Amino acid sequence: GSITMTAAKSVTATFALKQFALTITATNGTVTKSPDAAQYDSGTVVSLTAAPATGYQFTGWSGGLTGTTNPGSITMTAAKSVTATFALKQFVLTITATNGTVTKSPDAAQYDSGTVVSLTPTPATGYQFTGWSGGLTGTANPGSITMTAAKSVTATFTINHYTVTFNSQGGSAVTSQTVNYGLLATAPSPAPTKPCNTFVAWYLGTSPFSFSTPITSDITLLANWTPSVYTPTAAVTPSAPICAGNNATFSATMFNGNAPYSYQWFQTVSGSSSPVGTNSISLSIPTTAEIGGATANYSITCYCTITDNCGKQATSSPANVTVYYQPDPPIVEFAADIDGILLHCSVMQQNASTYFCCYYRYNKNNTGWTTPWSNTGGGNTCDGLQTYMGNAQAQSDRIQFQAYTVNTLTNCQSATTTENWQP
Repeated sequence: GSITMTAAKSVTATFALKQFALTITATNGTVTKSPDAAQYDSGTVVSLTAAPATGYQFTGWSGGLTGTTNPGSITMTAAKSVTATFALKQFVLTITATNGTVTKSPDAAQYDSGTVVSLTPTPATGYQFTGWSGGLTGTANPGSITMTAAKSVTATFTINHYTVTFNSQGGSAVTSQTVNYGLLATAPSPAPTKPCNTFVAWYLGTSPFSFSTPITSDITLLANWTPSVYTPTAAVTPSAPICAGNNATFSATMFNGNAPYSYQWFQTVSGSSSPVGTNSISLSIPTTAEIGGATANYSITCYCTITDNCGKQATSSPANVTVYYQPDPPIVEFAADIDGILLHCSVMQQNASTYFCCYYRYNKNNTGWTTPWSNTGGGNTCDGLQTYMGNAQAQSDRIQFQAYTVNTLTNCQSATTTENWQP
Protein backbone atom coordinates (compact mmCIF):
# COMPACT_ATOMS: atom_id res chain seq x y z
CA GLY A 1 0.00 0.00 0.00
CA SER A 2 1.15 3.69 -0.07
CA ILE A 3 0.62 6.49 2.37
CA THR A 4 1.08 10.31 2.00
CA MET A 5 2.78 11.74 4.92
CA THR A 6 1.00 14.93 6.00
CA ALA A 7 1.51 14.33 9.61
CA ALA A 8 3.02 11.74 11.89
CA LYS A 9 1.15 8.52 11.20
CA SER A 10 1.11 4.92 12.56
CA VAL A 11 0.31 1.89 10.35
CA THR A 12 -0.30 -1.73 11.48
CA ALA A 13 0.07 -4.67 9.05
CA THR A 14 -2.18 -7.72 9.95
CA PHE A 15 -1.14 -11.25 8.96
CA ALA A 16 -3.48 -14.45 9.17
CA LEU A 17 -2.72 -18.19 8.64
CA LYS A 18 -3.41 -19.47 5.21
CA GLN A 19 -6.40 -21.87 4.90
CA PHE A 20 -6.73 -24.68 2.42
CA ALA A 21 -9.61 -26.89 1.23
CA LEU A 22 -9.34 -30.68 1.50
CA THR A 23 -11.32 -32.46 -1.21
CA ILE A 24 -12.24 -36.12 -0.58
CA THR A 25 -13.41 -38.51 -3.28
CA ALA A 26 -14.84 -41.92 -2.23
CA THR A 27 -16.96 -44.42 -4.25
CA ASN A 28 -18.44 -47.57 -2.63
CA GLY A 29 -17.47 -46.24 0.75
CA THR A 30 -17.07 -43.10 2.86
CA VAL A 31 -14.20 -41.13 4.43
CA THR A 32 -14.51 -39.37 7.77
CA LYS A 33 -12.30 -36.27 8.38
CA SER A 34 -11.08 -35.39 11.83
CA PRO A 35 -11.31 -32.52 12.43
CA ASP A 36 -14.11 -32.05 9.97
CA ALA A 37 -13.98 -28.59 8.39
CA ALA A 38 -14.51 -26.87 5.09
CA GLN A 39 -11.11 -25.17 5.27
CA TYR A 40 -8.02 -26.03 7.19
CA ASP A 41 -5.34 -23.73 8.52
CA SER A 42 -2.00 -24.31 7.01
CA GLY A 43 -0.18 -27.04 8.94
CA THR A 44 -3.35 -28.66 10.25
CA VAL A 45 -3.05 -32.47 10.43
CA VAL A 46 -6.28 -34.09 9.31
CA SER A 47 -7.04 -37.77 10.11
CA LEU A 48 -8.90 -39.62 7.37
CA THR A 49 -10.82 -42.86 8.16
CA ALA A 50 -12.06 -44.97 5.23
CA ALA A 51 -15.27 -47.02 5.72
CA PRO A 52 -16.16 -49.42 2.84
CA ALA A 53 -19.75 -50.08 1.78
CA THR A 54 -21.17 -53.58 2.31
CA GLY A 55 -19.31 -56.15 0.19
CA TYR A 56 -16.37 -53.78 -0.40
CA GLN A 57 -12.99 -53.32 1.15
CA PHE A 58 -10.62 -50.35 1.40
CA THR A 59 -7.62 -50.80 -0.86
CA GLY A 60 -5.70 -47.51 -0.51
CA TRP A 61 -5.31 -43.73 -0.84
CA SER A 62 -4.32 -41.70 -3.84
CA GLY A 63 -3.86 -38.02 -4.58
CA GLY A 64 -2.63 -35.94 -1.67
CA LEU A 65 -2.38 -39.12 0.45
CA THR A 66 -0.94 -42.44 -0.59
CA GLY A 67 -0.61 -45.84 1.00
CA THR A 68 -3.10 -48.16 2.65
CA THR A 69 -2.91 -46.93 6.25
CA ASN A 70 -6.39 -46.61 7.66
CA PRO A 71 -6.93 -44.23 9.25
CA GLY A 72 -4.43 -42.12 7.32
CA SER A 73 -3.29 -38.53 8.08
CA ILE A 74 -2.50 -35.55 5.88
CA THR A 75 -0.87 -32.18 6.72
CA MET A 76 -2.58 -29.25 5.09
CA THR A 77 0.13 -27.15 3.51
CA ALA A 78 -1.90 -26.43 0.45
CA ALA A 79 -5.28 -27.28 -1.00
CA LYS A 80 -5.31 -31.00 -1.45
CA SER A 81 -7.46 -33.74 -2.98
CA VAL A 82 -7.51 -37.32 -1.65
CA THR A 83 -9.23 -40.29 -3.23
CA ALA A 84 -10.15 -43.35 -1.14
CA THR A 85 -10.33 -46.47 -3.30
CA PHE A 86 -12.75 -49.28 -2.41
CA ALA A 87 -12.86 -52.59 -4.23
CA LEU A 88 -15.31 -55.45 -4.00
CA LYS A 89 -14.32 -58.13 -1.48
CA GLN A 90 -13.09 -61.38 -3.01
CA PHE A 91 -13.58 -64.86 -1.56
CA VAL A 92 -12.09 -68.29 -2.22
CA LEU A 93 -14.48 -71.13 -3.18
CA THR A 94 -13.01 -74.51 -2.21
CA ILE A 95 -14.44 -77.59 -3.94
CA THR A 96 -13.97 -81.17 -2.70
CA ALA A 97 -14.97 -84.07 -4.98
CA THR A 98 -14.01 -87.75 -4.85
CA ASN A 99 -15.01 -90.18 -7.63
CA GLY A 100 -16.10 -87.26 -9.78
CA THR A 101 -15.35 -83.64 -10.72
CA VAL A 102 -17.07 -80.25 -10.31
CA THR A 103 -16.96 -77.50 -12.93
CA LYS A 104 -17.23 -73.84 -11.71
CA SER A 105 -18.78 -71.15 -13.89
CA PRO A 106 -17.25 -68.63 -13.88
CA ASP A 107 -14.04 -70.40 -13.03
CA ALA A 108 -11.75 -68.19 -10.89
CA ALA A 109 -9.37 -68.45 -8.00
CA GLN A 110 -11.37 -65.82 -6.09
CA TYR A 111 -14.79 -64.31 -6.53
CA ASP A 112 -16.08 -60.80 -5.95
CA SER A 113 -18.59 -60.61 -3.17
CA GLY A 114 -22.08 -61.35 -4.48
CA THR A 115 -20.87 -63.35 -7.44
CA VAL A 116 -23.17 -66.30 -8.23
CA VAL A 117 -21.13 -69.36 -9.14
CA SER A 118 -22.73 -72.31 -10.98
CA LEU A 119 -21.41 -75.74 -9.94
CA THR A 120 -21.86 -78.74 -12.26
CA PRO A 121 -20.92 -82.19 -10.89
CA THR A 122 -19.71 -84.92 -13.25
CA PRO A 123 -19.45 -88.43 -11.74
CA ALA A 124 -16.63 -90.79 -12.61
CA THR A 125 -17.57 -93.90 -14.57
CA GLY A 126 -19.63 -96.23 -12.40
CA TYR A 127 -20.62 -93.49 -9.94
CA GLN A 128 -23.54 -91.14 -9.54
CA PHE A 129 -23.93 -87.69 -8.00
CA THR A 130 -25.99 -87.85 -4.79
CA GLY A 131 -25.79 -84.36 -3.30
CA TRP A 132 -23.97 -81.27 -1.96
CA SER A 133 -22.74 -80.50 1.53
CA GLY A 134 -20.93 -77.64 3.22
CA GLY A 135 -21.67 -74.19 1.78
CA LEU A 136 -24.22 -75.72 -0.62
CA THR A 137 -26.83 -78.35 0.20
CA GLY A 138 -29.41 -80.32 -1.76
CA THR A 139 -29.18 -82.36 -4.94
CA ALA A 140 -29.70 -79.70 -7.64
CA ASN A 141 -27.53 -80.34 -10.67
CA PRO A 142 -26.15 -77.89 -11.52
CA GLY A 143 -26.21 -76.08 -8.20
CA SER A 144 -25.48 -72.41 -7.56
CA ILE A 145 -23.86 -70.56 -4.68
CA THR A 146 -23.59 -66.82 -3.91
CA MET A 147 -20.16 -65.76 -2.69
CA THR A 148 -20.64 -63.64 0.42
CA ALA A 149 -17.72 -65.17 2.25
CA ALA A 150 -15.07 -67.81 1.71
CA LYS A 151 -16.94 -71.07 1.24
CA SER A 152 -16.25 -74.80 0.95
CA VAL A 153 -18.51 -77.17 -0.97
CA THR A 154 -18.29 -81.00 -1.13
CA ALA A 155 -19.83 -82.97 -3.99
CA THR A 156 -20.72 -86.52 -2.97
CA PHE A 157 -20.57 -89.32 -5.52
CA THR A 158 -21.65 -92.89 -4.69
CA ILE A 159 -20.86 -96.04 -6.57
CA ASN A 160 -23.59 -97.46 -8.79
CA HIS A 161 -25.34 -100.69 -7.69
CA TYR A 162 -26.53 -103.11 -10.32
CA THR A 163 -28.91 -106.06 -10.18
CA VAL A 164 -27.94 -109.43 -11.61
CA THR A 165 -31.14 -111.40 -12.20
CA PHE A 166 -31.07 -115.16 -12.69
CA ASN A 167 -33.82 -116.60 -14.93
CA SER A 168 -33.75 -120.36 -14.43
CA GLN A 169 -36.18 -120.90 -17.32
CA GLY A 170 -38.42 -123.40 -15.58
CA GLY A 171 -35.85 -124.57 -13.06
CA SER A 172 -35.68 -123.94 -9.34
CA ALA A 173 -35.69 -120.29 -8.23
CA VAL A 174 -32.36 -118.46 -7.86
CA THR A 175 -32.01 -115.27 -5.78
CA SER A 176 -30.88 -112.14 -7.61
CA GLN A 177 -27.65 -110.35 -6.58
CA THR A 178 -26.84 -106.67 -6.03
CA VAL A 179 -23.30 -105.89 -7.23
CA ASN A 180 -21.29 -102.64 -7.04
CA TYR A 181 -19.96 -101.23 -10.27
CA GLY A 182 -16.83 -103.00 -11.44
CA LEU A 183 -17.14 -105.90 -9.01
CA LEU A 184 -18.04 -109.51 -9.81
CA ALA A 185 -21.24 -111.47 -9.47
CA THR A 186 -21.04 -114.87 -7.79
CA ALA A 187 -22.05 -118.04 -9.59
CA PRO A 188 -25.09 -119.44 -7.71
CA SER A 189 -24.29 -122.54 -5.71
CA PRO A 190 -25.83 -125.02 -5.84
CA ALA A 191 -26.84 -124.67 -9.46
CA PRO A 192 -30.58 -124.70 -10.17
CA THR A 193 -32.37 -127.95 -10.85
CA LYS A 194 -35.01 -128.78 -13.42
CA PRO A 195 -36.81 -132.11 -13.82
CA CYS A 196 -35.50 -134.18 -16.69
CA ASN A 197 -32.73 -131.68 -17.46
CA THR A 198 -29.08 -131.11 -16.59
CA PHE A 199 -27.85 -127.57 -15.94
CA VAL A 200 -25.16 -126.46 -18.42
CA ALA A 201 -24.25 -122.83 -17.68
CA TRP A 202 -25.56 -119.29 -17.25
CA TYR A 203 -25.92 -117.35 -20.51
CA LEU A 204 -25.99 -113.63 -21.22
CA GLY A 205 -28.03 -113.47 -24.38
CA THR A 206 -26.78 -116.29 -26.59
CA SER A 207 -23.29 -116.62 -25.09
CA PRO A 208 -22.03 -118.23 -21.89
CA PHE A 209 -21.44 -115.66 -19.16
CA SER A 210 -18.06 -115.54 -17.40
CA PHE A 211 -18.32 -114.68 -13.71
CA SER A 212 -14.91 -113.01 -14.01
CA THR A 213 -16.60 -110.22 -15.99
CA PRO A 214 -17.00 -106.96 -14.01
CA ILE A 215 -20.60 -105.82 -13.64
CA THR A 216 -21.26 -102.41 -15.24
CA SER A 217 -25.05 -102.50 -15.73
CA ASP A 218 -28.19 -104.42 -14.79
CA ILE A 219 -28.18 -107.82 -16.48
CA THR A 220 -30.36 -110.93 -16.67
CA LEU A 221 -28.65 -114.30 -16.94
CA LEU A 222 -30.48 -117.27 -18.45
CA ALA A 223 -30.04 -120.88 -17.35
CA ASN A 224 -29.04 -123.15 -20.20
CA TRP A 225 -30.27 -126.75 -19.97
CA THR A 226 -29.72 -130.01 -21.79
CA PRO A 227 -32.00 -133.06 -21.51
CA SER A 228 -30.73 -135.41 -18.82
CA VAL A 229 -29.04 -138.60 -19.97
CA TYR A 230 -29.55 -141.46 -17.55
CA THR A 231 -30.67 -145.06 -17.39
CA PRO A 232 -33.12 -145.92 -14.60
CA THR A 233 -33.51 -149.44 -13.24
CA ALA A 234 -36.35 -151.09 -11.37
CA ALA A 235 -36.56 -153.80 -8.74
CA VAL A 236 -39.40 -155.60 -7.00
CA THR A 237 -39.12 -156.88 -3.44
CA PRO A 238 -41.51 -159.73 -2.57
CA SER A 239 -42.91 -160.48 0.86
CA ALA A 240 -41.80 -163.50 2.87
CA PRO A 241 -43.45 -166.86 2.11
CA ILE A 242 -47.12 -166.98 3.11
CA CYS A 243 -49.71 -169.60 3.85
CA ALA A 244 -52.54 -170.06 1.39
CA GLY A 245 -55.54 -167.86 2.22
CA ASN A 246 -53.40 -164.80 3.01
CA ASN A 247 -52.12 -161.82 0.95
CA ALA A 248 -48.89 -161.82 -1.07
CA THR A 249 -47.31 -158.33 -1.26
CA PHE A 250 -44.78 -156.87 -3.67
CA SER A 251 -42.96 -153.53 -3.46
CA ALA A 252 -41.35 -151.77 -6.45
CA THR A 253 -38.44 -149.30 -6.45
CA MET A 254 -36.90 -147.25 -9.28
CA PHE A 255 -33.22 -146.37 -9.07
CA ASN A 256 -31.61 -143.40 -10.86
CA GLY A 257 -34.97 -142.01 -11.92
CA ASN A 258 -36.82 -138.71 -11.52
CA ALA A 259 -39.80 -138.73 -9.17
CA PRO A 260 -42.76 -138.89 -9.16
CA TYR A 261 -43.32 -142.34 -10.60
CA SER A 262 -46.23 -144.35 -12.01
CA TYR A 263 -46.44 -148.12 -11.74
CA GLN A 264 -47.81 -150.87 -13.98
CA TRP A 265 -47.96 -154.27 -12.31
CA PHE A 266 -48.03 -157.65 -14.08
CA GLN A 267 -48.83 -161.07 -12.61
CA THR A 268 -47.43 -163.91 -14.66
CA VAL A 269 -50.22 -166.24 -13.65
CA SER A 270 -53.24 -164.07 -14.42
CA GLY A 271 -51.77 -161.66 -16.97
CA SER A 272 -51.50 -157.87 -16.83
CA SER A 273 -53.23 -156.07 -14.01
CA SER A 274 -54.52 -152.50 -14.17
CA PRO A 275 -52.12 -149.68 -13.36
CA VAL A 276 -51.94 -149.51 -9.61
CA GLY A 277 -50.44 -146.05 -9.16
CA THR A 278 -48.51 -147.03 -6.07
CA ASN A 279 -45.23 -148.75 -5.48
CA SER A 280 -46.80 -151.84 -3.88
CA ILE A 281 -49.61 -154.31 -4.47
CA SER A 282 -51.26 -156.92 -2.31
CA LEU A 283 -52.71 -160.04 -3.93
CA SER A 284 -55.34 -162.15 -2.19
CA ILE A 285 -54.29 -165.82 -2.35
CA PRO A 286 -57.10 -168.42 -2.22
CA THR A 287 -57.12 -171.10 0.44
CA THR A 288 -55.97 -174.58 -0.41
CA ALA A 289 -59.56 -175.81 -0.27
CA GLU A 290 -60.70 -173.06 -2.69
CA ILE A 291 -58.35 -174.35 -5.37
CA GLY A 292 -59.35 -178.00 -4.82
CA GLY A 293 -56.63 -179.00 -2.39
CA ALA A 294 -52.88 -179.12 -2.82
CA THR A 295 -50.05 -181.18 -1.49
CA ALA A 296 -47.18 -179.00 -2.70
CA ASN A 297 -46.11 -175.40 -2.27
CA TYR A 298 -46.22 -173.04 -5.27
CA SER A 299 -45.18 -169.47 -6.21
CA ILE A 300 -46.90 -166.23 -7.16
CA THR A 301 -44.79 -164.19 -9.60
CA CYS A 302 -45.06 -160.44 -10.29
CA TYR A 303 -43.02 -157.81 -12.04
CA CYS A 304 -43.49 -154.07 -12.49
CA THR A 305 -42.87 -151.47 -15.18
CA ILE A 306 -42.11 -148.06 -13.66
CA THR A 307 -42.36 -144.76 -15.55
CA ASP A 308 -40.63 -141.71 -14.09
CA ASN A 309 -41.51 -138.01 -14.34
CA CYS A 310 -39.46 -137.67 -17.53
CA GLY A 311 -41.22 -140.54 -19.30
CA LYS A 312 -38.36 -143.01 -18.98
CA GLN A 313 -39.29 -146.59 -18.15
CA ALA A 314 -37.65 -149.54 -16.47
CA THR A 315 -39.05 -153.03 -15.95
CA SER A 316 -38.05 -155.15 -13.00
CA SER A 317 -37.10 -158.79 -13.04
CA PRO A 318 -39.90 -161.13 -11.91
CA ALA A 319 -40.14 -161.68 -8.15
CA ASN A 320 -41.70 -164.68 -6.44
CA VAL A 321 -43.67 -165.18 -3.25
CA THR A 322 -43.81 -168.79 -2.06
CA VAL A 323 -47.30 -169.98 -1.07
CA TYR A 324 -47.42 -172.86 1.44
CA TYR A 325 -50.35 -175.21 1.17
CA GLN A 326 -52.67 -175.63 4.15
CA PRO A 327 -52.96 -179.00 5.92
CA ASP A 328 -56.29 -180.82 5.90
CA PRO A 329 -58.59 -180.07 8.81
CA PRO A 330 -58.61 -182.78 11.49
CA ILE A 331 -61.16 -185.52 11.91
CA VAL A 332 -62.44 -185.21 15.47
CA GLU A 333 -63.74 -188.16 17.42
CA PHE A 334 -64.39 -188.37 21.09
CA ALA A 335 -65.77 -190.66 23.78
CA ALA A 336 -66.79 -189.97 27.36
CA ASP A 337 -66.60 -191.63 30.70
CA ILE A 338 -67.20 -190.55 34.27
CA ASP A 339 -63.85 -188.75 34.37
CA GLY A 340 -64.15 -186.69 31.26
CA ILE A 341 -64.09 -186.63 27.48
CA LEU A 342 -61.45 -188.31 25.38
CA LEU A 343 -60.77 -186.28 22.23
CA HIS A 344 -59.22 -188.05 19.27
CA CYS A 345 -57.93 -186.03 16.26
CA SER A 346 -56.67 -187.68 13.11
CA VAL A 347 -55.33 -186.15 9.89
CA MET A 348 -54.81 -187.67 6.51
CA GLN A 349 -51.09 -187.44 5.98
CA GLN A 350 -50.35 -185.13 3.01
CA ASN A 351 -46.58 -185.15 2.91
CA ALA A 352 -44.33 -187.57 4.69
CA SER A 353 -41.90 -184.80 5.61
CA THR A 354 -44.51 -182.65 7.36
CA TYR A 355 -45.48 -182.85 10.97
CA PHE A 356 -48.97 -182.25 12.29
CA CYS A 357 -50.34 -181.23 15.62
CA CYS A 358 -53.95 -181.05 16.74
CA TYR A 359 -55.13 -178.15 18.91
CA TYR A 360 -58.52 -177.92 20.60
CA ARG A 361 -60.66 -175.90 22.99
CA TYR A 362 -64.16 -176.38 24.33
CA ASN A 363 -67.21 -174.37 25.35
CA LYS A 364 -69.22 -175.89 28.17
CA ASN A 365 -72.90 -174.98 28.17
CA ASN A 366 -72.09 -171.90 26.11
CA THR A 367 -70.36 -170.25 29.06
CA GLY A 368 -67.30 -169.23 27.08
CA TRP A 369 -64.37 -170.80 25.28
CA THR A 370 -61.44 -172.09 27.24
CA THR A 371 -58.18 -170.34 26.44
CA PRO A 372 -55.62 -170.87 25.22
CA TRP A 373 -55.83 -173.66 22.72
CA SER A 374 -54.46 -176.88 24.11
CA ASN A 375 -51.93 -178.91 22.15
CA THR A 376 -52.68 -182.61 22.11
CA GLY A 377 -49.29 -183.53 20.70
CA GLY A 378 -47.83 -184.28 17.29
CA GLY A 379 -48.00 -186.92 14.62
CA ASN A 380 -50.62 -188.09 12.22
CA THR A 381 -53.05 -188.66 15.08
CA CYS A 382 -53.21 -187.27 18.57
CA ASP A 383 -55.39 -187.74 21.61
CA GLY A 384 -56.24 -185.52 24.51
CA LEU A 385 -58.31 -185.99 27.63
CA GLN A 386 -60.43 -183.04 28.69
CA THR A 387 -61.61 -183.65 32.21
CA TYR A 388 -64.21 -181.76 34.09
CA MET A 389 -65.85 -182.21 37.51
CA GLY A 390 -69.58 -182.12 37.93
CA ASN A 391 -72.75 -183.86 38.98
CA ALA A 392 -75.35 -185.58 36.85
CA GLN A 393 -76.65 -182.19 35.76
CA ALA A 394 -73.19 -181.15 34.66
CA GLN A 395 -72.73 -184.37 32.77
CA SER A 396 -75.77 -183.52 30.69
CA ASP A 397 -74.24 -180.21 29.60
CA ARG A 398 -73.73 -179.66 25.90
CA ILE A 399 -70.02 -179.32 25.08
CA GLN A 400 -68.64 -178.07 21.76
CA PHE A 401 -65.09 -178.84 20.62
CA GLN A 402 -63.14 -177.00 17.94
CA ALA A 403 -59.85 -178.34 16.56
CA TYR A 404 -57.36 -177.47 13.84
CA THR A 405 -54.02 -178.76 12.63
CA VAL A 406 -50.73 -176.92 12.04
CA ASN A 407 -47.91 -177.81 9.68
CA THR A 408 -44.97 -177.15 11.97
CA LEU A 409 -42.55 -176.81 9.07
CA THR A 410 -44.44 -173.85 7.54
CA ASN A 411 -46.62 -172.84 10.51
CA CYS A 412 -49.66 -172.97 8.22
CA GLN A 413 -52.97 -173.71 9.89
CA SER A 414 -55.90 -175.73 8.56
CA ALA A 415 -59.53 -174.81 8.61
CA THR A 416 -61.26 -175.43 11.94
CA THR A 417 -63.33 -178.57 12.60
CA THR A 418 -66.25 -178.09 14.99
CA GLU A 419 -67.96 -181.02 16.78
CA ASN A 420 -70.61 -181.06 19.52
CA TRP A 421 -70.85 -183.58 22.31
CA GLN A 422 -73.62 -184.17 24.76
CA PRO A 423 -73.97 -187.09 27.20
